[in-house]
Amino acid sequence: MKSNKKAKPSRLISWILLSITLTACTPEQQTNSIQETQNIQEQQASSATNNSNGALELPDPALEMQKLVFYHSSPWSELAHLDNGSDNYKKLAGTLARIQSVAARNADARNQLPVILINGTNKCVDTRSVGLYKHSCQTIKIDYSDEEVSYEFPIEIEAVLSHEWGHHLARTSRLEVSPTEHEIVADCFAGVVFGYYVKNNLISTDEGIKALQMMAQLSNNSEGGIHPNMENRTSAFLGGLAQIAEPTGQYRELYPRYCASLERILDTAKIRSLGLSWKG
Repeated sequence: MKSNKKAKPSRLISWILLSITLTACTPEQQTNSIQETQNIQEQQASSATNNSNGALELPDPALEMQKLVFYHSSPWSELAHLDNGSDNYKKLAGTLARIQSVAARNADARNQLPVILINGTNKCVDTRSVGLYKHSCQTIKIDYSDEEVSYEFPIEIEAVLSHEWGHHLARTSRLEVSPTEHEIVADCFAGVVFGYYVKNNLISTDEGIKALQMMAQLSNNSEGGIHPNMENRTSAFLGGLAQIAEPTGQYRELYPRYCASLERILDTAKIRSLGLSWKG
């Protein structure tokens, strides 16, 4: 018996077939919040409640995370279109908090939420950067531009936010690997997050392509530096994405090949079964 129904092409295959670009601009501002992280973690530990069945019901980390996101709109008109993604940046922060809470293998890491600064600074991080994570104060910082590199699309900011959160997860989980492997782990984690988005139809194929382009754009093909080359970086991202969105698909071999270190600290099977609503 033969089916005449055409199979849908894999979204991952569509993404990998398309090419790479990015452009330029500039911002900066101030915010103060550093003790906030510790305060939120303490609140989380004490605010668990029992549901009607008597089971322990944990507070939604997505709601807790909103208190730690400090967003400033762009003062530059040429970057104003990136402000259109502000709600999505905050929603993504909540999703990242849920993923960490549900799937981090290290129990101590699950409730350690970072501060997120977008176009802002605090006492711990006062330099401009298109993406960095500082573990001493558990702070992720993203500016629309650092004067050398600028974002073109909001989805690129979401890709880098996911990557920097990957660093946060690795450090709070006490993962001991080389600096370059830390970058691969963060790329794999960003892919996992986007795999969750694809699986739940939260982003379009076009947005996914732009995220993949961002990973390639920030690659390092020189002998120096800790960032992986383009092949390793895009393979790690695609491996993470496939692990959640298409675990039996064409790119299923990329995850075990590139992302074994991430799986040591993150139970991706739990992410595949994570829905869109919080079930504590």
